[in-house]
Amino acid sequence: RVEELQDLYALQDGHRFECDETKREMLSFWHAATRASFACVAPPPPPLVAPPPQALSAAFHRLLDSFVSLRPNERFLEYNRAFLPSFYGLLREMLDCPGG
Repeated sequence: RVEELQDLYALQDGHRFECDETKREMLSFWHAATRASFACVAPPPPPLVAPPPQALSAAFHRLLDSFVSLRPNERFLEYNRAFLPSFYGLLREMLDCPGG
């Protein structure tokens, strides 16, 4: 369920670690799971595709409030190159969700 992923993500993000590999992997998984859920065509749609509108809204706003590492050095640039495609991809998937 999206609420459980959101809670786990919020817990990890609350640490405010710069270049947080755990958070990056979590977000990458969440994005991949959401994309895979969209590929499922058998009814009923999985909860990652059709979460309750309030859960989807809360998850979307939680992502927008994420801690982001913005130092201008190579390690931070590499981290953001790996993190941001999943981050923005997940936001896009949420907007495309029914009720999103």
